[in-house]
Amino acid sequence: MNKDVYKKFFNITNEEAIKDNLNFYALYLLLFENFKNSIIFNVKSFLCDISVKNGKVIYIKSPEYKKIENKKYNGKRNVFINTLDWLKNLDVITEN
Repeated sequence: MNKDVYKKFFNITNEEAIKDNLNFYALYLLLFENFKNSIIFNVKSFLCDISVKNGKVIYIKSPEYKKIENKKYNGKRNVFINTLDWLKNLDVITEN
């Protein structure tokens, strides 16, 4: 049997390998979602006026943030991609 085929078969049938892979991917997703939310939050809090009313944080969205929020990417609104695009246009980040 080819070593690559055996390795792939081993990875989907070995309980320890499955646990390790699931733990890795769960941690990866957790870190990515945290990164994504922090990028969106930081830009939102920079561009919006923030106030507290009845113990709740209220964001008064600026026209600039509304553009980011409402811009469509591939036919759908994607605040994360639009936020990254906004940062890229300001030369805060690069394509790489």
